[in-house]
Amino acid sequence: MHVLLWLSMAAGCTARQCYRSDVSRAWLSWHFELGDCTSLDLGYSWLGDEGARALAEALKTNKALTSLILRNNLIGADGARALAEVLRSNSALTSLDLEVNSIG
Repeated sequence: MHVLLWLSMAAGCTARQCYRSDVSRAWLSWHFELGDCTSLDLGYSWLGDEGARALAEALKTNKALTSLILRNNLIGADGARALAEVLRSNSALTSLDLEVNSIG
């Protein structure tokens, strides 16, 4: 059984650099509310493909985030495909770090 997390940007993170510690968590499913952070570091968060797909869904409407670090998150081809697809319509995100994942 795979336990998933709900991540929502905390009210104190109003702009610029945000980290995993800036998010609140509940044990439900992956869900992201990115707020107005321009940079988000979710490295080593065990997102996997499900988390990457949920993050891609949030990026469809987010226009503030320009830098996203997803280093070492067990993201595979399916999660990478979802992120690549959203980059076609999200012109705000200019830096995406997918180092040390299971893509291809």
